[in-house]
Order: sequence, then C-alpha cells, then structure tokens
Amino acid sequence: MKVLDFNIKRGIFHFEMNPFNATKHAHPLVEILYAINGTFSVETDLERKDNVTLAVIDANVNHLVISEECQTELLMVESHSTELEVFLSEKGITFSNGVYITKETCRNADLIDAIKKRSYERNLKHTNDQRVQNCLKIIESEDVPYDQLITHLTSKVFLSPSRLSHLFKENTGVSLKKYLVWARLKKAIHFLLNDQTSFTAAAYQSGFYDQSHLSNAFKRFLGVPPSEAYNSRTLQS
Repeated sequence: MKVLDFNIKRGIFHFEMNPFNATKHAHPLVEILYAINGTFSVETDLERKDNVTLAVIDANVNHLVISEECQTELLMVESHSTELEVFLSEKGITFSNGVYITKETCRNADLIDAIKKRSYERNLKHTNDQRVQNCLKIIESEDVPYDQLITHLTSKVFLSPSRLSHLFKENTGVSLKKYLVWARLKKAIHFLLNDQTSFTAAAYQSGFYDQSHLSNAFKRFLGVPPSEAYNSRTLQS
C-alpha cells in the first residue's frame, strides 16, 4: 500500500495498492476505488459484483474488496454534508443500496482527481450543527484521554451524553464512540507514516490501550490486519 495523501485535517486519504483482499469492514468515509489495470470484486451485505473497474461506496456501508490480480487506486473522503453526494450526482454517480459500480473502462483517474480537488476546495467535514462541528474540532485538536473524552465534549457543548450521541450520529452517520476510535486510528497511522515510530508506540501515542486494541480497530475499519500494511513494509509515504 503506497500512501499518496494522508490529510487528517481535510479528511482525505489517498492510496495506491497492489493486489489485496479486504474482509468485511465499514468506515465513516466515502470510498472511491478504481482499477489501474485489471478488475476487482466488491461484496456488500446485499450483493456481490465482479469484473468491476470503478466502485464508489458510501460511508458506513459494510463491504469487502477482492483484487487478486489488479492494481488499484483508492480515495477515501470524510463528508458530513450532502455536498459530496451532490457533486457525485453531477458526475452521474448515484448510490444503489449505498454503492455505485461500473464495469466500463472510462476516465476514472480523472474522477479521483476531481473529487480530491473538490475536497480540498470545500470543507466537506463541515456539519449543519455547530455543536457537532465543535466536537469534531475538539476530537482532532485536543489530546484528551479516551475514557474522559465524552465527558469533556458534553461540558464544552452543554449537552447530555445521550443528546450529544443522538446529534452526532444524526449529523455524521456514525456513533460518537465509533468515531472516537476512528479518530485515534487516523492518528496512529499518522505517527507510523511521519514519525517512523513502532506499532506499539503508535498505539499508546494515539490513545489505544495496547497494540492489540489498535490492531483490532485497524482491521475493523480497513478490512486488513496491520501486518499486511505495516510490518510487510507496504505502507509507504
């Protein structure tokens, strides 16, 4: 896995991957995957599609990808508004059961570039609720212990834990607790890429209890164990 861009602030994560298999997973990002050469397969809880050249998968959709003889490019974008959905619709991409798939050979690389450009031009992570937006900012910018974070957030936005949890999921599509784990996973990968730290050190630095806790989160959100991306030295900046 070669990292082309890993921007936590903008919520833009861009990779190039050689043949790989990902088990069922879901993450709070829109995923755009296209075949540089060959084709791949995508399976959700509802269907499986083979000989795919381009797949756009909505956030929080459970899916797996099989690309045993295919080089692929992957763009993952955090979007908490309808702007990305509208932009995709303008490109002729609409979701069916959370997925858009084509088997046609077209200018998919141009689509990746266009989506990435729009993501940098606009703040797609912006939500309509300022309280939720403040929480997202705190999660990214403040180093608060995991077991204290929800209490810290509720004190900042003057909401009860249950009300905050409801608003957060309503505006982001994912539960607050799940997003907190995702935020720590992003930080851990950032440490691995930029600080050349060990996997164990990255786990503690990013707020995981231990290496196993980080490994489980890695596979749950990305569909592959960290050994395939890190220990094999395929995770490159």
